[in-house]
Amino acid sequence: MTIVASRSEMGTGVKTDLPLVLADELEADWNRVKVVQGQGDPKYGDQNTDGSRSTWQFFGPMRMAGATARQMLETAAAQTWDIPAGDCQAQNGFVVHASSGRKLAYGDLAKIAAMMPVPPSSQVRLKDRKDWRYIGKPHAIVDLKDIVRGRATYGIDLTLPGMKYASIERCPVYGGKVKSFDPKDALSVAGVERVVEIPATPDALGVQATGRHRGQSPTTPGRRSRAASASRSSGITGQMPVTIALPTAPSSKQRPRSRARSCATTAMSTVRWHQPPSA
Repeated sequence: MTIVASRSEMGTGVKTDLPLVLADELEADWNRVKVVQGQGDPKYGDQNTDGSRSTWQFFGPMRMAGATARQMLETAAAQTWDIPAGDCQAQNGFVVHASSGRKLAYGDLAKIAAMMPVPPSSQVRLKDRKDWRYIGKPHAIVDLKDIVRGRATYGIDLTLPGMKYASIERCPVYGGKVKSFDPKDALSVAGVERVVEIPATPDALGVQATGRHRGQSPTTPGRRSRAASASRSSGITGQMPVTIALPTAPSSKQRPRSRARSCATTAMSTVRWHQPPSA
């Protein structure tokens, strides 16, 4: 059985706990469940993973989805055996008819259940809390081994034909805007194609590099703090360095994927910010 996780794993376990909630109500065998990451698609609804909202927003809907599927599978078994649906009970990936000892696997009933109308939520029976098998009980994160062994795929690992990389530099003062910038030093670095202001984001400066290089953190913490202090003390303008890190290709001894990227060189471009008047 495959369950699609519409929310992304951010270290809180939502890629595991939301499928667990569904599997509990569905009476699925967790040992036979495969969780896959849902790609960006409107059919999954809101896929934002932020604000610590995933569990409290989707706990109820995932319970309802699992219970609805369970009930439809029980009805499919009842039709197959020509008995009342109330005599069928889902148990750990099977629908069982206790009095006769018959049982059918979910896989044998899936096509029949898929042809049935989805019952309204008012007619769906949720489990009693005492019958929960997975909810509230400890379980390992489904992709924990891949994460700790460097095999997990992150957004930064995605590559597309002709893909370029950009690093965004934000103003150290909220509400500030770019007054001027000098891209000369940044453009002297091999692989950097252009430095542009992004009008739609008033506090951002974009640095674009070729596919041979990947933009890293635009400033170092120390430089950022000094620049921010300068901007605040002047009251009008400050200077913020843009650091462009160009990583070399990973060697066989380095960790895979994004962990293997090492900085080969940096370049500086001076940015002057206009700070809005304080309230």
